[in-house]
Amino acid sequence: MAENRERNRGRLAAVAAAAMCMLVSLLWNPPAAAGSTPQPVGLRITSVTDTSHQPALPLPVAHQPFGVSFDVVDSGGTIVRAPNVTVVLSPLNGSGLLTASPAVSNNGHGVIHAVYSVAFHGLRLKLSSPGLLSVTVTLNISAGGSATGFAGVPITLTAGDISQPTGLAVANLSNGATGPVTLTIGPCVPDATMSCVGARTEFSLTGNFKDGSGAPLYSNAVPASVSWTCNEQVCPRPAGFVPGLTTATQLQVQEFLAHTMYVSLRNPNGTYQPFAPAPACNGVTGAPLPTGTINPQATGGREFCVDVGAISRANEQCQTTCSSWSGPLTLPVLFVEDPRFVGT
Repeated sequence: MAENRERNRGRLAAVAAAAMCMLVSLLWNPPAAAGSTPQPVGLRITSVTDTSHQPALPLPVAHQPFGVSFDVVDSGGTIVRAPNVTVVLSPLNGSGLLTASPAVSNNGHGVIHAVYSVAFHGLRLKLSSPGLLSVTVTLNISAGGSATGFAGVPITLTAGDISQPTGLAVANLSNGATGPVTLTIGPCVPDATMSCVGARTEFSLTGNFKDGSGAPLYSNAVPASVSWTCNEQVCPRPAGFVPGLTTATQLQVQEFLAHTMYVSLRNPNGTYQPFAPAPACNGVTGAPLPTGTINPQATGGREFCVDVGAISRANEQCQTTCSSWSGPLTLPVLFVEDPRFVGT
C-alpha cells in the first residue's frame, strides 16, 4: 500500500510539473488571435483637388469648392476599413472663413468638401478625428474671376492683386466664350510639365472658346488676351534705361527678354501640353512693333505669344523716347485656345 501511495504521489508531481511548463510556455508565447482586426491610429491626406470645374483647376479657388481626400490608417500605414470614423477639417492660420462639413469614412477612405472665402498663400489645414493622430496640409488658395460667357459678348475677368508677389491677371475676351469661364492665379505649382524654377506666378484661363456650332471664337487676326501685371519689387525696371535716350520699343524688348512667359495649351481631353516659352507675336525688330495680332511666321506657327509692342509700365512717359519708365509692369499674352501661364 505504501508503495502504491508513493507511486501515485510521483505521478501527480509529474503532471503538476508538466502543467506548470505549459503555463509558462503560454505566458511567453501567447497564441495569435484568430482573425485579429487592425485598429485605426491616424489619418493620411491623399490629395487636395479643385472640384468646381471639370477638368479641375490647377489650384483651389476662393469661394469655390475643393476636396480633401483621406485614408484611415493603422500604426504601420495600412488602410483600416472598419470601423467608420467621423473626420473634421479646421484651419490653423489664414485670414478668411473655412466652410467644411464633417465627413464619415467609408471602407477606410473619405473626402471632405470645403470652401475658403479668400485667396491665401500658405493656408494650413488640419484633418482630425477623436482618438486618432491628426494630419496637416499646406496649400495655396487662388484668387479667381468667373463668369458665364456667350459667343460674341465681350468678357473681362480679373484675378489677384498688384500688391501681391503673384501679381494681377486680366483676361480680355473680345468675342466672349460659351458657358462658364474662370481665371485663376496663384504661386507656381511644380508638376511634370513645369519645374517652377525662377517662376513667380501661375495663372490659368479655363472655358469653351468656340461658338455653339464648334467654330473657334478667336484666331491669329483676332486673338484673346490675358495680361499679367507685377509690381516693381517683383519685376524691377531694366538697368540700362537712360531717360530721354532709350526708346519705348527698346524698353519693351528688354522687358520681354527679362521676363519669359511660359504657356501650356489644353488638349481636347482636358490634359495640358508641356509649358513652352511664348515667342514675340510680331518679332522684336522695327519700331513701333505691331500689336493685337499673332504673326505665325514670327511665332513659328504657335498660337500664343507675348504682344511685345503692348508691354507697358504704369508710370511710363514715352513718345519716341521715354523720359520715365517706372511703376508696375504689364505683359500681355495673346492666344487662340484656352491656356495656362507661368510668369517669371
